[in-house]
Amino acid sequence: MKAIIAGLLAAAVLLPACGGKENKAKETEFLTIRKEASFKLTVPEDIAQGRPYYSTSKVDLTIPADSVSEISKLILSTAFPDDSISQGISAAADRFLSTPVDFVQTGAEKVGFVPDKPEDIVLLSKNIVIDTLCHNNLTTFHIVSQGYTGGAHGYYSAAYINYDTESGTVVNAENLFADQNGVRHLILESIARKNNCKIEDLEKNGVVFSTGDVKVPKNFYPEADSLVFYYNPYEISSWAQGEVKVPVSATSLAMYATDYGKNFLKGMK
Repeated sequence: MKAIIAGLLAAAVLLPACGGKENKAKETEFLTIRKEASFKLTVPEDIAQGRPYYSTSKVDLTIPADSVSEISKLILSTAFPDDSISQGISAAADRFLSTPVDFVQTGAEKVGFVPDKPEDIVLLSKNIVIDTLCHNNLTTFHIVSQGYTGGAHGYYSAAYINYDTESGTVVNAENLFADQNGVRHLILESIARKNNCKIEDLEKNGVVFSTGDVKVPKNFYPEADSLVFYYNPYEISSWAQGEVKVPVSATSLAMYATDYGKNFLKGMK
């Protein structure tokens, strides 16, 4: 039998602020939460067909310790979009863990383990992971939701929330870019270049569903001297294509940036 960790690690630790500048006042307190729960489900026999059903849930979160700040509220609504009750990320995580994957079960019993042989059971799952990336004075919260609720394959989605620790600003496409269409064209150029074709051939080649649907996404993160624009599976192309990551250099983006965006991008070069 495979034991399921039911304990909680919730440790408040001081981590240095992201950035090359020394600024002790900008040190941020983070809370790390790791917790799992598992259930044995009661499923109608016409669906179960003799196979036991189990559900596992997991949270692995590195989050701001301050639960009332703007960034914490944004992380809460992004990581737990179906939870309109919980007042903080820790409470939302507990609520998430207390409910098994909903798969027409008529009952659920909390258990401390699931069988070792997955081929003998149906194992449903849901997991949320939040980690942090650092680039100069930027902290990026990488939020991943994944699992299996039945069907041909599991689900996967990711979100990126960028926080300028120096100015206390949540960084998004609206405050970075004055010309969204210009940035959109750079993204299409990058996708076409990666696929060795012209922008007008992206649809014909099955790279994207429609070039008209390729917008400047809300999800992006810094990497070296570029911003990487991120599209989840099914967002602009098929499941087989998976997640789509489109790097565009800060130098190219600067021509379409706001004053704040130009200063922000300058720090990436």
